[in-house]
Amino acid sequence: MASSPSLCAQSSEQQGLLQPPTHNQQSNASRLRTAAGWIMVGGVCTLLGTLAAVAAAAHSTQNTPKTSTIKNTKSEPLACPFQHSTMEQHPDLTFFVVGDWGREDNEYQRNVGERMGMLADCYHPSFVVTTGDNFYEHGLRSLDDPLFSKCFTDVYSAEGLQVPWYAVLGNHDYADGSKNGILEEGEYSPRWQVTNGPGSLAAEGTNIASRDPRWNLRQGAWRMSFASGLLDIIFIDTTPLHDKYYGHEWTNAPGGVGSQNVTEQMETMQALLKTSTAHFKIVIGHHPCFSYGSHCNFNQTDGDCATMSSLLQPIFEQYQVDVYFAGHDHNLQFIDKSQEGNPDAANVYHVVSGAGSNVRTGAQDKIPAELLASGKAWMWESPGFAAVSIKDNSLSVDFWDVTQRSSVQSVNKQTARR
Repeated sequence: MASSPSLCAQSSEQQGLLQPPTHNQQSNASRLRTAAGWIMVGGVCTLLGTLAAVAAAAHSTQNTPKTSTIKNTKSEPLACPFQHSTMEQHPDLTFFVVGDWGREDNEYQRNVGERMGMLADCYHPSFVVTTGDNFYEHGLRSLDDPLFSKCFTDVYSAEGLQVPWYAVLGNHDYADGSKNGILEEGEYSPRWQVTNGPGSLAAEGTNIASRDPRWNLRQGAWRMSFASGLLDIIFIDTTPLHDKYYGHEWTNAPGGVGSQNVTEQMETMQALLKTSTAHFKIVIGHHPCFSYGSHCNFNQTDGDCATMSSLLQPIFEQYQVDVYFAGHDHNLQFIDKSQEGNPDAANVYHVVSGAGSNVRTGAQDKIPAELLASGKAWMWESPGFAAVSIKDNSLSVDFWDVTQRSSVQSVNKQTARR
């Protein structure tokens, strides 16, 4: 039988609208598949200090005072979950997931980047994944756009972050809201970020990776394999899946939404999932399938989630995807979509990691109390990111923010070998 996760969350402060001062005006823009079923082991959360008091306050914002001040803990030691581990106990693979991050001169993005750098000394990530909205407000304007260095190279400069970065495009990377239509110097286009595959400028002898070789991004659906069959990650391009992004002037920018073949992407994604023999399967996209944030009208399957959940969740279940990571909503979330009473059904975890810079607050109390109590859903409204570690049959996601010395939440998933 599947067991509910034991989740814990810790908070010393709950933020109000987390909009930092900047130099420029900014807008807030797998499964255990055995005869016994699926197992989820919950939370490994430890807070140094007054644990009982802060843990009790974590699941509710109704009686928590709001503040726009972030507690500075950069000089305090962090609780590395592996610091006392032997090499045999250390994970087989680790990586970070961050989303909705690229804002020029943004204090919260810098804080998250610094925290990622500090924790890289603990986790030793093999790579970093981004869930899109890499460069606000409308993406890049050229291969030489200074925003690329200011928001990427200069921010994530820690030694432990000098690893491959695998990115997907968000709606803002597609020039959402801008007015352009041609690929010339000074014109917004998602093609400036693409390094490989269709839409890449590599055929013309150059791409953005010449400025920072860590950067990897393709349009459509594509797959990366890690650790000799331990993990396959399928990256998908979710902005073209939404009707609302068509019919605008920026829709027809070169490489834009209007030029994407949605049918081909869906067929490619399913083929990549079907042929994957990896122990764990993860999918990365920008728009969430399930979320209690504002983009889904605080209702899990409404708004943008209505399109995503109906289109992708059946495919994720069919091909037994373990975790779908997204961004778009500016917070950290976990939602367990296991099917009650059917332990043999696919158990897909949904994670939102869209708190790489500015964060929207006020949605935490929208999660039904029974889901919070059962560990089926959780949200954290503070800048942060997710750290993923895999060891044998176990995949863990630790959520980190910029206020705490230990992870604010951890979830774990067990799976049988395929």
